[in-house]
Amino acid sequence: MDPNAGETLLEALRAAGDGVGLWVAKSSALPSSPADLVQTINAMDIPVWVAGIVSWHRLAERGLWCTGCTDNLGESENPDLQQSIAPSLRKWIKVTHTEAAEEQRAGGFQTAPDCEVEQLGTYTLIPKYQPDSCPEELKSASHIFWGSGSAFTEARRFLPELLGKVIVHGTGPGHTLETLLAAGVPKDRIVVCLNYEEFERRIRRDQLSSFAPMQRAAPVSLVQLSRWFAGRSFSSYSRTIAPAWPYYLAGEAVYSNKDLEVTDKYSGDVVCQVAMASPADVEKAIAAAYSSEKAMASMPAFQRKKVLQHCVERFRTRAEELAYCLCVEAGKPIADSRLEVLRLIDTFVIAAEETTRMYGEWSTMEISERNRGLQQLYKRVPKGAVSMIAPFNFPLNLAAHKIAPAIAVGCPFVLKPASATPLGSLIIGEVLAECSDLPKGAFSIIPCSRRDGDPLTTDDRFKLLSFTGSPSVGWDMKARAGRKGVVLELGGNAACIVDSIPHEGLQYLVDRIAFGAFYQSGQSCISTQRLYIKEDIYDEVVSALVEKVKSLRMGDPKDEQTFIGPMISEKEATRLEAAVKGAVGAGCTVLCGGGRRGAMFEPTLLADVPDETDAWREEAFGPLLCAAKFGDFEEVVERANDSKYGIHVGLFTNDINRAFYAWNNLLTGGLVVNDVPSIRVDSMPYGGVKDSGIGREGVRYAMEDMTEIRTMLIKNVGTSDKI
Repeated sequence: MDPNAGETLLEALRAAGDGVGLWVAKSSALPSSPADLVQTINAMDIPVWVAGIVSWHRLAERGLWCTGCTDNLGESENPDLQQSIAPSLRKWIKVTHTEAAEEQRAGGFQTAPDCEVEQLGTYTLIPKYQPDSCPEELKSASHIFWGSGSAFTEARRFLPELLGKVIVHGTGPGHTLETLLAAGVPKDRIVVCLNYEEFERRIRRDQLSSFAPMQRAAPVSLVQLSRWFAGRSFSSYSRTIAPAWPYYLAGEAVYSNKDLEVTDKYSGDVVCQVAMASPADVEKAIAAAYSSEKAMASMPAFQRKKVLQHCVERFRTRAEELAYCLCVEAGKPIADSRLEVLRLIDTFVIAAEETTRMYGEWSTMEISERNRGLQQLYKRVPKGAVSMIAPFNFPLNLAAHKIAPAIAVGCPFVLKPASATPLGSLIIGEVLAECSDLPKGAFSIIPCSRRDGDPLTTDDRFKLLSFTGSPSVGWDMKARAGRKGVVLELGGNAACIVDSIPHEGLQYLVDRIAFGAFYQSGQSCISTQRLYIKEDIYDEVVSALVEKVKSLRMGDPKDEQTFIGPMISEKEATRLEAAVKGAVGAGCTVLCGGGRRGAMFEPTLLADVPDETDAWREEAFGPLLCAAKFGDFEEVVERANDSKYGIHVGLFTNDINRAFYAWNNLLTGGLVVNDVPSIRVDSMPYGGVKDSGIGREGVRYAMEDMTEIRTMLIKNVGTSDKI
């Protein structure tokens, strides 16, 4: 491949201006250089289509955000097709392999030598089957499977006679769904399924006897589908959220009411309504989980792994939808939302891998004469039903760290998502509902009030409670949890010690500090809040840090350039404002920030903050960073320990002895050397000490918390006198 092909592609995209789309014939055709090619294409917000689901996955792994899949890209001037698929696009640029050039020329395309970039005309899907009229069997059917290769012209011909039918179809996110809507099919008459086999399974389940399949040759690849969400558009540039959402009770979608309103955290507008579970529903969910313990425990490891792998595949194909929902409901900038989706996927990948690594142990018990001939084996077995409560700040990833390990070990569960951010968990529920291998009742995902959800804490049918949230709520839950095990991942006011400027330089240092303090608007239990800087470099670091913080872009989280979006609510922003005012009143210096507009709070850097103030001692859970000087290293370790919290501490040092001293003496769950404390890898043991929690998350470690050791002692076997 021409080493300049990537630059050639970018030049062509920039020259095309607005209204251009990109079509990648094969994942390997997209150049590997320059290194930021994928990020640049993403930032240009260009619709990207690929030929096939395999290419989709491979490009997704490279970070490219694709709109859809199709293996038909032609030159038809059919206006209906143009308007049904991408009415805003004027032209397409195609990336292909050089060896395919002759074939493409035969189709009328021009290939630039070696650069493998082609500019095409309009985009179409070529129909493979066009009967003259609506077949009689369709007119008498109550349900129809509309194949993914069906064209808009067919829809216009048939559908006026079929508008009263429910059309179940499998397709890419910009073609059949949009075709049916454009042809006049009401949204409430469209139900989406993954493929024809799933359609048949649903027909059998619902005991519907009359249906007519319409299958096509050379169908468009199946991507980014959703069961049961009627009429939702998945095109990345349409960004539509369904108006009504169910909860999942014993694996079934339930639209019982529209009691919970989900808002756009930036605009304040209501974007959708979610069904909330009643106390009776909570009881049904608990009973279903409890009754499915045996079925889940006996589910073979390969089947549990298959469920997790299915989730991985579906999350990848629905990545942009997940990211957009997260961006809206949590106010998380879209770039960060996409990163959280990748972490969701990573967590399920890790869980799938760990499913078949639940190792036991053998050991001899012959520790004395009386134990002669005795040996021991043990294995890990699932504890049983698990109750889970997830927070608002990382609603996808932190729910994943509970759900994926439970499936991996065979524990049924009931999850209560945060009322402010339920959509991500409900999409996980939708994907799990597609898995026929899961026993009935294996999972429930139920938004509900705190009072109605109290049995998730107190009911003894649960064997484990896994809670992520505030310390006051978490420790109260532990006190009322009874005999069940409890894992708490709570709050913090993380310290970061700057002992020296790292080899990467001052700019790297301040970039990382700004990230650690202000990523997610500081709404993280490991957000950097207390910054200790060695006195001989204090002025240099603070001066550069102030400039960095002032440059951070605030605004609408849906804007690709936004770094800081809103806090979760104006109430939370007002709380933080009061903490800053209290620190100022106690004599601190405001180096930058401190302003509030609604739920938007400026990234704020304070200096000389008294230790007794809330800004220093309590969890800020917002975009606030407090800087202080230190001289002696042993002293600053003790100062960092002077907190009721302890999840992570960050340490920038070029002295390995100081790193080990800190590791040995800091009262914390983890030490991050040469980076900020705001780092979590999804495979690591993660959790805190003191008021920050009890137990550890991280897939393998959560799996241990969800299992018991079962021992078997064997005496006098394998000896020669037994043969």
